[in-house]
Amino acid sequence: CYNKECTGFVQTANNVYLGGGFTHYSSTNGTQYGFNLQWTRSSTGAWWLFYKGSGGYIPVGYYPKSLFGSGYLATKANKIGFGGEDTGEPSAKQMGSGSLASGGWAKAAFQSHAFYIDTRGVGQWANLTEYEPNPSCYTADVHNIYGSWGTYLYFGGASCN
Repeated sequence: CYNKECTGFVQTANNVYLGGGFTHYSSTNGTQYGFNLQWTRSSTGAWWLFYKGSGGYIPVGYYPKSLFGSGYLATKANKIGFGGEDTGEPSAKQMGSGSLASGGWAKAAFQSHAFYIDTRGVGQWANLTEYEPNPSCYTADVHNIYGSWGTYLYFGGASCN
């Protein structure tokens, strides 16, 4: 889990909350706001979430190792996902501004600097593939070019029935 739909997340920050809102939101063709998130597996086996806004990284909280038993996440991750998903109730809500990925900068939702730390402790740029289970509603546009944004992607779409 990566949200509050599953129990077990231990909140440690008192100024950033899992599932909380923001003070600034990007607007179509207007100011764009961003932040960094990082998941890190500690030496104790807990998975920590770090947030970086305008300041340095702060620990938001963690999922304890005890939640993973002998499962894969007890030792490492075997898959990483970037982008967005429609999990609203009812489903098929707008993702991002509602613009499809082809809208690009200042229109579609985006994630930049998509990377991970491998089992040797070395940072690697993600090599992403597009996954669009319902492209008539939501799309993705992946850029594995490793420029100033590293690997990045645009994604989004309007409400869909």
